[in-house]
Parts: sequence; C-alpha cells; structure tokens
Amino acid sequence: RIMKFFVIACCFMFLLISLYIDVFAWFFEAINKPAWTEGLTIVPLLALGNIFLGVYYNLSIWYKLTNKNMMGAMITIAGAIITIVLNILLIPKWHYLGAAIATFCCYLFMRVVSYWLGQKHYPVPYARKKLLAYMGMVIILYLLHRGLLWTWDNRGFTIFTATLFLCLFGLFIAKIEKKELQRLPFIGKFIMKI
Repeated sequence: RIMKFFVIACCFMFLLISLYIDVFAWFFEAINKPAWTEGLTIVPLLALGNIFLGVYYNLSIWYKLTNKNMMGAMITIAGAIITIVLNILLIPKWHYLGAAIATFCCYLFMRVVSYWLGQKHYPVPYARKKLLAYMGMVIILYLLHRGLLWTWDNRGFTIFTATLFLCLFGLFIAKIEKKELQRLPFIGKFIMKI
C-alpha cells in the first residue's frame, strides 16, 4: 500500500511539473531570466527518473530484511557505472540532455534489478499492474499534452489542457482507488461524493 500511494503521489507531482512546464518558462521570461528556460526540456525526464529512484528506495527494504546488504551495494555500484559510462558517451553529443538520459537509465536499471532480485529473495505482492498502469498513464498524458501543444501553442490552451489532464488523472485514481481512499481521514469525505 505504501508503494502504491507513493507512486500515485509521484505521478501527481510528475504531472504538475511536466504539464505546467510552459507556465514555469513564462514565469522565468516574465522575471527576465530567459536563460533559465533553456534546460526545462529535460525536467520531465529527470522527474520520471527520480520516481524510479523513489521506487528503488521503497523496494530496497528486501535486502535489509534478508541481511543481503552487499546486493544493495552492488546494485548501487552498477548504477554508478551506468551513469559514468553514459555520461562519458552522451554528454559530448547532447550536453545536459545526455546527463539526464544517463540519470534516467541508471535509476530505471536500479529499480528493475532491485524488483527482480527482491521478488526472488523476499517476495512482496506489490500491485505491479496498477503501478505500471499509473506510470504509463502519466507518460501518455504528458506526451499527448506535448503533441497537442505542438499543433497549437497557445497559453490559454496550454493551461486548459494541462488542468484537464491533471483532473482526468485525479478522477481516474479516485475511481480506481475509491475504497482505499474512502478510509483516509480527510480525503475520504470527498471521495464518498465521487
């Protein structure tokens, strides 16, 4: 349950950051800091990578409970090697985008390996299908939003579609997780009405 709600919270944060990235860019331009907007394109990729890092931290409990701390260290070392190698290969070509890709790949690798080894040594029945569906849905919403903005780049339309997609994801989560959300002290009152 902790993992599921962690991923849901991260998905909302990812959507808030990535769907409203243009609003951040407008703000930076308004305060006369246009140079700050240059790197905003990599923020969604880094945000998604950091979700994977958070999932890895949630998954990492297995090697502590089974007294296999060396496996955790090996996963971390392998992740560091991936980061270093990809940085050497990608930064000269793609600069900070290369570093973002390296970070993303490292965290994805660590998450996948930790889950795979964890299920072998200390199986936990995570809601894997739901977690993958939620993460896949936010990626699709983000890509759909970028595609719509590519066809018509208008400030009002940008904010409208971002808010619409965020609300749609919120309603989707409220419907799917209705029973569990109803048991929460504060949120439960609002979920009863949906």
